[in-house]
Amino acid sequence: MKLKNTLSVVIGSLIAASSIGAMAQGQGAVEVDAFAKYYEPDTQTGLDEGALYGAGIGYFLTDDVSLNLSHGVYDGVGAVSGSKNIEGELTSLDAAYHFGTPGVGLRPYVSAGAAHQSIGQPDRSGRDTSTFANLGAGVKYYFTENLFAKAGVDGMHNIDQGNSEWMAGVGVGMNFGGGSAPAPAPVAAAPVAEEP
Repeated sequence: MKLKNTLSVVIGSLIAASSIGAMAQGQGAVEVDAFAKYYEPDTQTGLDEGALYGAGIGYFLTDDVSLNLSHGVYDGVGAVSGSKNIEGELTSLDAAYHFGTPGVGLRPYVSAGAAHQSIGQPDRSGRDTSTFANLGAGVKYYFTENLFAKAGVDGMHNIDQGNSEWMAGVGVGMNFGGGSAPAPAPVAAAPVAEEP
């Protein structure tokens, strides 16, 4: 029920945002998104695959580079040795470089950053915490200047444990408040001297 209510709020917000004319992509824009990811842990962890649901916010430092903060909660992660439901969460801070020009259409991106994971363990109580180095790639499709869908893959290396995990996911989002850098003013032509 909580997931249904959350999705209703996100979809309602996206529809409302599409009617705000002051929104734009580009430097200074803020993007918010909701996502769902398939989670594949390293076999050494004793954890089985599951999902990560969450939301994020990003700020465009330039037309192409954004800094993004996201938080997600694991769901349906089990133990390889049994059916224990493992709870946990993941917070990430990533920088992303977007290819192409701001506007309607496709914008591929690559990302890199760090994450903090807190997750239950299959063979004991309590949670383990780990720091990850992230690398990702994906694509966003902007239906309008403000609304987009995205799909991507993230590789995560556990710095503390020395193992690697990955995720693949989709999301929807909106952006507002930015604008491409103004085009340089045209250079005035030198005046032509009149003949006497």
